[in-house]
Amino acid sequence: MAPEADLERFRLRAEGGESAHVADGLDPQIEVALHQREALRPVRLGQELGAQRRGRDGIHVLEQELLPGVEAGGDDAEREGEDEGEKSQHGPDHGADGAFAVIHRPTALELTEGVPEKDRTDDDGERADVDHAQIKSVEHGGSVGEPLGGVKRSRSRLSRRLEWDYPRPMALRTAEWPALPLERWRDTYATLHMWTQIVGKVCLALTPLKNHYWNIAFQVTPAGLATPVMFHRDRTLQITFDFVRHELRFEVSDGECRRIPLEPRSVADFYALIMKTLEGLGMKVQIWTMPVEIPDPIRFPEDTIHHTYDPAQAHAFWSALVAMKPVFEDFGCQFLGKCSPVHFFWGSFDLAVTRFSGKRAPERPEADGMTREAYSHEVISHGFWPGSGPVQEAAFYAYAAPPPDGLAEAKVEPAAAGWSTELGEFILPYEAVRQSGDPEAALTAFLETTYDAGARLAGWNRDELERRRA
Repeated sequence: MAPEADLERFRLRAEGGESAHVADGLDPQIEVALHQREALRPVRLGQELGAQRRGRDGIHVLEQELLPGVEAGGDDAEREGEDEGEKSQHGPDHGADGAFAVIHRPTALELTEGVPEKDRTDDDGERADVDHAQIKSVEHGGSVGEPLGGVKRSRSRLSRRLEWDYPRPMALRTAEWPALPLERWRDTYATLHMWTQIVGKVCLALTPLKNHYWNIAFQVTPAGLATPVMFHRDRTLQITFDFVRHELRFEVSDGECRRIPLEPRSVADFYALIMKTLEGLGMKVQIWTMPVEIPDPIRFPEDTIHHTYDPAQAHAFWSALVAMKPVFEDFGCQFLGKCSPVHFFWGSFDLAVTRFSGKRAPERPEADGMTREAYSHEVISHGFWPGSGPVQEAAFYAYAAPPPDGLAEAKVEPAAAGWSTELGEFILPYEAVRQSGDPEAALTAFLETTYDAGARLAGWNRDELERRRA
């Protein structure tokens, strides 16, 4: 635990309106000690960015989370003077300084539209008074301490309906399918790709090899992308890219937690911060610093070219993953044979799910070791990536390895899907799915028809591999 003197010095600096940089000589465990002081208290959305203050070596200390009695700062007074034209520059979920995006969740106003009044009741049978003006104020920076629905703390019949009554395949019908034009976020995409590769290589160093390198893939979480649990001597570690709070979080089994803000910075600086943070946790790790699966790679410590981070665009990308993941999960659940998790590969920066026939694939002596491990058995794989190379837009893909004869000529759905001769796989533009009347149904049709074509032409034993539908 940090000395009380250090805690008091930090409090005085914060209350005095000075910069809350951790002073030289402050106990290096200050962040950990402060983090354990008090749980996160509700704060205004507009204050969340202002509540962050940079600590030692670029690692944030979150004031409102760590220091009881210290009010979060922010730019709300300045933002109140903005007109609608000024606000529109930053987008609907972008802070006035263009540096912070807030996750868009459906509001109670949106959710109650079209719902019969008889369903808008609390547990005692009384009508839940939904104050639309109050709800809208929450959307634009008001208190977020109230539960969804806004006005009463008891769980309403509406909230119970929202939690349980959605049909498959989407467990939640509230997920968004945001626009992901490549030209708008190309630089953030390139930087984030390198950042995820650094963390991914840490995962490679701290986990045992699982078949097809599933041990190094990230998982989509309610806040971002997270590594599997990693192992270092007698402790475990998980690293999360949090695209809601926009921080890289290091959580250790002994209770320690460190954070690095996700903000514009070079790959070289990001690499140095990660290595220093791990060393500070007593988990010094060495990785191969050359990026993979990209043209013209630059070693992480030397890469000052990639330095862009737009939180709104990063948040949009993660939101798209959240929207599509349940569709991939449902598709995977229909298969009784060996099937991968729905996971994110940082090398190719794609979300993927892969089915296996159970048969060994032909050897690939010319391929590198990772490729040989990945394609040791016959597969049909589906996934999504933001676009690169010949496909300059976000897209879904489907391929079989090895590809059976006649696959390129197979008829698949929806109509926007087609075969890419250059890639040797089916491609469905993300925007076509997003703009369809039912994105989940469009994506499901693509997954099922491309699998059907590949499995049929490759002669898979489908009676043994597939779940029989009722």
